[in-house]
Amino acid sequence: MQWRPLATSQKSTSARLEIEGSRCQLCLAATGTLEHRFHCQVTTPEEGWPQPPKRAKRAVELLSSHRLRLLQTRGMLVLRVPILSPKQNGDFTWLLEPNFSLSAMEEAVWYFDGSMLNGKWLPLRATGFGIAAVARDGQLLACGRGSPPHWCATAAAAEAWALLQVLRLLPFPPEMRTDCQALLHTIHGTTQDAGAANRQLARIWRDIANILDGCFKPLADAQQLVWMPAHTDTAAVGEVKLSNGGKLTMVDWRANRLVDALAKMSALEAQDLHEAVRLIKSSETAVRYAASLLGRTTHAANNHAIVVTDENGKECNKVVRDAMPAPRRIKRRLSPSGAKPVCKQATTTLPQNSGADLPPPRKAPSLCPSSDKPWQVAKKLESERLRQRVEEIGSSLSTSVGKIPASDRITALRQRIASRPCSAHQ
Repeated sequence: MQWRPLATSQKSTSARLEIEGSRCQLCLAATGTLEHRFHCQVTTPEEGWPQPPKRAKRAVELLSSHRLRLLQTRGMLVLRVPILSPKQNGDFTWLLEPNFSLSAMEEAVWYFDGSMLNGKWLPLRATGFGIAAVARDGQLLACGRGSPPHWCATAAAAEAWALLQVLRLLPFPPEMRTDCQALLHTIHGTTQDAGAANRQLARIWRDIANILDGCFKPLADAQQLVWMPAHTDTAAVGEVKLSNGGKLTMVDWRANRLVDALAKMSALEAQDLHEAVRLIKSSETAVRYAASLLGRTTHAANNHAIVVTDENGKECNKVVRDAMPAPRRIKRRLSPSGAKPVCKQATTTLPQNSGADLPPPRKAPSLCPSSDKPWQVAKKLESERLRQRVEEIGSSLSTSVGKIPASDRITALRQRIASRPCSAHQ
């Protein structure tokens, strides 16, 4: 640490000292770095800084020293985790294969549901769907689960894919139950809107439209696709209404919970490595903790309040920081400042003509800067020039002042000829 007295002014008799070097300006005990802010004895609270949560320790223990320093001093973290290869066409497995020879299959109600995991991270999203067929008396006739293709990255896409699989299984659309209201809204629309290019699930809805002979209206009018509430308790049985006006039954409630569990099972199998997901969740907690701690330490290092004594011996509060301010530099101008533009007014010279009364001169457009925008000023000048040109053309077509018209001269000539004596003609 070097101390250098500065030149004193005439008004102040006490010498001022400037601290030079790289030490912390608060404790003067260590080099002032970003890491030192977390250990400075002046700004550190008595109870110490809060410790990272347990969920963040998994990511902190696996980080290298360079990435850990970047996380601590900048609040940034970069990870590279493995992911599974995406499924191109999806898959489906029957847990209880349907027997279409049974008469109960003709009046069975088909339930389906979709699920999505890891929705925060698009590359790690995993979706699954479940299908179940239940007889009118509540007997389970068939159930299965599967995963849609990799481009079905939402729960609604998984449910639409499940609807497509049910329609592919049977020759005629059966009575179906779903807890996705978006499917019901799409069915009540047109096939053109469902398969439009700006729709995310247009590929699925085009296949559904081909199965339904290109029209959703028969399926919607027959109310074969019914919406039912999901994730309700048993108190909702017999109280909550379905989209067709009926009441929620216990069979509906149990079948919906079954297909929801099947969809979640398929999504768990389709997701990436479980350890990779846990590492990402732990890293998210670590980044949130590091950003919060970095904000507290930075504020404490730049806003440390101390009590000092001024020149008159009076104590006052002063806010100091752990680093010296950078030397102030005079900002260079990009272009030299010139004189203000002088407002010039265009003048016009009129031809001298003493024999005619000329109109008063027109006021030339002002060239002074105004509050109008440049395009507005240019438009006004253009209209003024056009008006002047029209007036000049009109004035050139009028009769000149002091000249006799040709018709009057011809009449005068005829009068002169008629006034001559007849002898002159002979």
